[in-house]
Amino acid sequence: MHTVPMGVGKFIIIIAILLSVYSCSQEEEEVMEVTPLPSLLLRYDEHKEANIDSLQNYVPQMLRLKQDNPEYAVEVDWRLAWFYSKSFKVDSVLKYATQTIKEYEDLNRTDEQAIKRKAELKLLHAYWIRVSKPEVAYSLLNECIHDFTELGDTRRLLESWLYKADIQRCKGDYKECLQIISHIESICDTAVFSTKDYSWALQTLSEVADMATDISDYQTSGSNLTLAANYFDQADKYAQLIYLSARARMHLYRGEYNSSVYYSERMERLASEVIDYNTLHFAYALEGYAYFRLRQYSKAEEIYYMNKKLIASHKDNIYISNEGIAFDGEMAARQNRLKESYELLFDSLEHRRFRFDYVNMLESRKTYYIVQDDYKSVYELQLRQNQYADSLYYSIIYPQTSIRTENDKYKYYYANTALYSMREDYAAMNRQIIIERIVFVAILVVCILLFLSQKRINSASNNKKIKEELERLRNENKVNMAEIEQSKALQLDTNKRITESIMYAEHIQHSILPPPNKLNEYPIAGSFIFYNPLDVVSGDFYWFTQSGDWLYVACADCTGHGVPAAFMSMIAAISLDNILSNSKEFIDPSDVLEMLDAKIKEHLYRNASDNVNPSREGLDIALVAINVKTKYVRVSAARRPIIIIRDQNIVTFSGTRRSIGDVDALLCERKFVTEEFKMHEDDCIYMYSDGYNDQIGGKDGVKLNHAKIKHFIRAIHDDDMDEQGLTIQELFTQWKADYPQVDDVLFIGIKL
Repeated sequence: MHTVPMGVGKFIIIIAILLSVYSCSQEEEEVMEVTPLPSLLLRYDEHKEANIDSLQNYVPQMLRLKQDNPEYAVEVDWRLAWFYSKSFKVDSVLKYATQTIKEYEDLNRTDEQAIKRKAELKLLHAYWIRVSKPEVAYSLLNECIHDFTELGDTRRLLESWLYKADIQRCKGDYKECLQIISHIESICDTAVFSTKDYSWALQTLSEVADMATDISDYQTSGSNLTLAANYFDQADKYAQLIYLSARARMHLYRGEYNSSVYYSERMERLASEVIDYNTLHFAYALEGYAYFRLRQYSKAEEIYYMNKKLIASHKDNIYISNEGIAFDGEMAARQNRLKESYELLFDSLEHRRFRFDYVNMLESRKTYYIVQDDYKSVYELQLRQNQYADSLYYSIIYPQTSIRTENDKYKYYYANTALYSMREDYAAMNRQIIIERIVFVAILVVCILLFLSQKRINSASNNKKIKEELERLRNENKVNMAEIEQSKALQLDTNKRITESIMYAEHIQHSILPPPNKLNEYPIAGSFIFYNPLDVVSGDFYWFTQSGDWLYVACADCTGHGVPAAFMSMIAAISLDNILSNSKEFIDPSDVLEMLDAKIKEHLYRNASDNVNPSREGLDIALVAINVKTKYVRVSAARRPIIIIRDQNIVTFSGTRRSIGDVDALLCERKFVTEEFKMHEDDCIYMYSDGYNDQIGGKDGVKLNHAKIKHFIRAIHDDDMDEQGLTIQELFTQWKADYPQVDDVLFIGIKL
């Protein structure tokens, strides 16, 4: 047996103790790292997408948490920086962003979360100083691009590039801005198409489009918004707001004002739904601006006051947009508040020259001069618009896009003709005011004259004549009332007799047609008949009978509806009975249709002379013959489809394009044809009249067409036939909704 030397044993014991102490310290460090955040911060994270009013409640609580627990300072400050960014408190954003970055550096944290958060705070800092300190912001953005590239954070990387493009736009360097946008699009090509985050994809493409709109590159803007539209329905509501905002701005700047109104109204409804006051203000500004351009001044004024009320109620949480300033300035000019209008359109907008489309800024200023009839200044603004547009588009935008659309030409040369149109409008407005005043004075004079005249004719003789005239009118009115009562009674009696006749006609029609449930008595697995006349009596009718081993079932639609069509349906049903009751052998469905055609023509035209054009009455019909023993099915049809689900496959038999009773020589040359199918157990056959597929309804008010019916049948054909019948009826009722029924409806289903 070997023994361990005493010195070695002590050494091993010391090493074990050290390892144990190190292991405990590591466990403590791990416990510190995974210690959960306080519930207050977690609740804030869960509600960070809420509106400003809701988040405001968390601020005092978080400040107290930071004071009581300094170890949570970095977590609290990081959240406060983002909160104040959302509420547009710029000084507070910069304070907490700078403070949090310093706290991370003091903690000497180099983990991935710390690096990412510092980069995000730099990005936030750069966003808010990109106008006041563009060089500092540009340097911070370069650091962000480096960090986010290393982290592989494509989303923040794209935001960094977008802010760089915005800085170049504010400096007026449109060429560099266009190059950055092109670079962003190359990143988007890979990132957007590979992501499953539809909200982020919609937001990113919309922001790229919005940046292109800011430099008047409407081709790039339009292409990105077209691509973004594919993600709209799957995205969240905040991303949808960004898309609608970009859409409305692009159409506004392109001069497509009706489209801008459409997207602004959608934006307004969605912003109200999510309680986003800042976006709601922006929607009002765009919508009002567009209505002003459309010269629908009453609507523009209504939106103007709604916007003012919103700003007054939530002024601390709303950033006034450039479009809002321009809209307010034009409304002030129209309401003759010229001093306020000048401050808004000239002083305020001049400071935001590169934050607002210059051509539209000049367009807004025209309103100020037009109100004063200063058309010389309007003309000078027009020249500046044209010069700026030519310089921008021919030297910067179009050399890089190689395309100049007709919409852009119209946008920037529209003012050449619009100037004279505006002058005519204001001149017409002044003429209208003068005419209204003249008419008012004339009416006032006439009223005075009538009043004086009335006093003069207030004599006894005139009063006597008035009384006599009143007595005559009373007597005449009594006679008229008696005639009206007599006519009303006659009308009611006539309506009663007509209604009784129609009800009796319904009784006769039902006595000719077999009960729908009787079809289930034949040797088949099941059936249903959905029968819904438009009026009391119907031109659609079903018919069935058995001859030997063959079960015949028909679905027919006579010309028109109501009483005339009901007569035709009775003639046709009786004729079918006569055809098959007189035969002891099997008659092919196509032969049945040929014989029915002959009988219908015989009934309709037996008294017609050579000089009278034959009538156009007739019917469309689908006829099925089922061998109840062998399960062979033979079908023939006149302008009606027969849908067969055979071995889980759907087959459509369209029939012959010829109606029963057609007299056109070319149509009569077409012969009815028969097609045979070998069916299996649980296979189904469906027939329906055109009243079902022609019904108007749905959310767009369109027809319930054959394609939708086939898709629906494929989904339900395995159900019990009674259940299928109820489902077919429910589909029709839901599709029709509040729309009126357009025709008689008949739908037949048979399962073998």
